[in-house]
Amino acid sequence: MSRELGIGQSTAYRVTQSLLQRGLVRPRVEIEPALLGYALEAVVALTVSAGGMREAARTLARHPSARYVSTNAGAFSVVHQDVFRDEEGLAEFLTGDLAELAGVISFDVSVALQALRRHWLDREDGRLAAAPGPTDTGSGPHDDT
Repeated sequence: MSRELGIGQSTAYRVTQSLLQRGLVRPRVEIEPALLGYALEAVVALTVSAGGMREAARTLARHPSARYVSTNAGAFSVVHQDVFRDEEGLAEFLTGDLAELAGVISFDVSVALQALRRHWLDREDGRLAAAPGPTDTGSGPHDDT
């Protein structure tokens, strides 16, 4: 980190420790869901009555399949990104758990075919892509600017 930021190692250490202690940074491990047996990724976008939006989102956030849940202003009031072992698991979720959720007016399901980027990390063939080298200028095809 010190080399990347152009600061001394002790400064980089102190900054890192401060960020960790204040809870501003939380290191985590990123594992491809398929490696854990969750081969099917889906996004379920729901239209939920205004009065049921918060509770629906909270309930979905506790579901074991949930990777990401948000409430939104727009065409869909709740978005639930999830993982399942197979199509049967998705079907059980849609016809069981989701069917019992109060306030759901409608929903749309999108099944992911391939994840090319997740959590700012590029993917190639289901694995993390090679990290850019020290001379990478960031002007490649994955530049977000």
